[in-house]
Amino acid sequence: MNLPSNKEVEQALINLLISKPNQEMDLADVYQPLADFFDLTDEQVNTTYADEKGVALAEWEGLDTPWKVRVRTANKALKNKGIIWKNPRKGETRGIVKLISLPEGFLEDADLFDEMNQTPQAYDIEDYGQPDKVKVSTYRILRDTLLARKVKIRNKYRCQICNETIQLPTGKFYAEAHHIRPLGQPHNGPDIEANILCLCPNHHVLLDYGVIPLDLSKLIIHGRHRISKEFVDYHNQKIYA
Repeated sequence: MNLPSNKEVEQALINLLISKPNQEMDLADVYQPLADFFDLTDEQVNTTYADEKGVALAEWEGLDTPWKVRVRTANKALKNKGIIWKNPRKGETRGIVKLISLPEGFLEDADLFDEMNQTPQAYDIEDYGQPDKVKVSTYRILRDTLLARKVKIRNKYRCQICNETIQLPTGKFYAEAHHIRPLGQPHNGPDIEANILCLCPNHHVLLDYGVIPLDLSKLIIHGRHRISKEFVDYHNQKIYA
């Protein structure tokens, strides 16, 4: 089971805490946002040591998960480096995570969590928590989650088909996230980065309604964002007509 490295988790944890300045977080509330950041599957997050090894372990060990251990290890390492507040004693505050300093040069990296929290949301979406459905001739599912906003940030809000972007009067940039294999019935596409494109509104609509095909070789890819051929083929075979 592949998990991000300790170093990657440490950096992501710092970014998460930067997005919540002067706030304390319970360690239990850190696991899922970090898992979302790395696009981990439910299996990667919830598999226990007992499940992974396929053997009976002591109860306290068997019920633990490698993902939680990875996060706790990163938390402990940052505490030892003086970056995260180190609890003076065990007790009620033992699980509190709070940023108290930054490693030298850290701010040269993009503060992805902070940017995701500030990214302008799609004009027709009011709630990031659940997909909204807008009735046209069929039901079109619209979604703007943290994962979708991360894809837009990685692609610098530029359409991955035409490379155009839209700058708002506020100075911020606007783009839309498109699930290549659509979410919900009847397509049941996954909400993962490999299934999401950053698009201008025009190309978003054209793909939603199957007006144009997708050519993986012509998509503009930025950074670590990778698109799955499986989903591109699905669009061309099932949606594009």
